Amino acid sequence: MFKNKKLKVNEDIKNIVDDMQLKVIESPVKNTCVFAVAGSGKTTTLKYRIQTMIENGIPENEMLLLTFTNKAANEMTERIKDALKKNTLDLTSGTFHSVASKIIRSYATRMKIGRVKILDEKGAYAIFAESVENICLENENQISTIYIREIMDFKILYGLYSKIKNFRLNPDEIFEEFYKTIKKRIQQKDRFETKNGEILYQSDILEDFDSNKIEYFNKFKDIIKKYREEKRKDFLFDFDDLIETWIKILRNPEFCAEINSRYKYIFVD
Repeated sequence: MFKNKKLKVNEDIKNIVDDMQLKVIESPVKNTCVFAVAGSGKTTTLKYRIQTMIENGIPENEMLLLTFTNKAANEMTERIKDALKKNTLDLTSGTFHSVASKIIRSYATRMKIGRVKILDEKGAYAIFAESVENICLENENQISTIYIREIMDFKILYGLYSKIKNFRLNPDEIFEEFYKTIKKRIQQKDRFETKNGEILYQSDILEDFDSNKIEYFNKFKDIIKKYREEKRKDFLFDFDDLIETWIKILRNPEFCAEINSRYKYIFVD
């Protein structure tokens, strides 16, 4: 109905926006991508676009708004409510992660994943740090991984683990990223101090890491395995799990069809 004709824009909006913004707001309802510099009014344009679509009779409960912060989503929906003089707005909005959480919870029973509990960054760090410590304790006296405590910094490894999941790296790419990341970490310090106060030099650690990189990489994989096991025990999801699980839901033809029928208009700020 709205794919081949411009939307009708109210005069109040026309008096506020410039010509380029108006072009976006009134454009036919189809896939649209807007490129603009920071501070040019993209969010304002999107707000008026949603308002205009609702004023043209498009059902708000079929809309999904994705933003980079929940604050931005809340502010935008509040402004739309005020403009429409409505007490509530029946559209789904939030960050990618918060919306993923809502969708996962609605499919949790059918996905057989149990009760969903979300880990914040601090909680995820704590479990990952404990996983690193356990692997270090198990391997610190092995000749092939003699510098495991100096090499396995949990924050760096957690960042690497997150990158692997977000970029969906293949096994060769994972090893390459691990090697590059750890080597860079070692090169950033001339010397390291052990828990017993012993001073270790960069050159010795680098030489050992290069000689035994496969063994260290296997320990990294052990850390990830232990971290996942700890999360699974309590049905815990970190932020990366939310996106990964949402993708799994969308890859299920039945679930994907249901979500597509519910959200026909998707906005990303």
